[in-house]
Amino acid sequence: MWLALPDYGFLSLPQRHNAWAIRLGAFEILSFCRLLAKISHGAAFLDRDWTNSWQPLLPDLILGRTDKYDILVGGTDRVENAPEKKDFPVLFESVDIGTQRYLVAELRLFAWLGTPVYRVVVGRKR
Repeated sequence: MWLALPDYGFLSLPQRHNAWAIRLGAFEILSFCRLLAKISHGAAFLDRDWTNSWQPLLPDLILGRTDKYDILVGGTDRVENAPEKKDFPVLFESVDIGTQRYLVAELRLFAWLGTPVYRVVVGRKR
């Protein structure tokens, strides 16, 4: 998870209110991974030719028929990401694992903020 907070004194809030901690919100990893899957799947299969070349791997996750997100959705090991002028860049590459080729999306949400890069396995070569 990535969280950016402007310096409005958030770190001193618990102390000022005689508390141990402060809760800023909740994070639902499965919902977030489904969002990344939907974006990646939609972007990949805008090109009808890809449908003939790649077997989609995300529909079960997108439609809630599985909650196994961790083998298809992840990130990179980059800790800091430079902001980009693009809003929501999505790039694709093919990755070979053993004898199988996979289509992998690399995307960023709100890239101009220096957000993390996520990777989503979109399809398997037919």
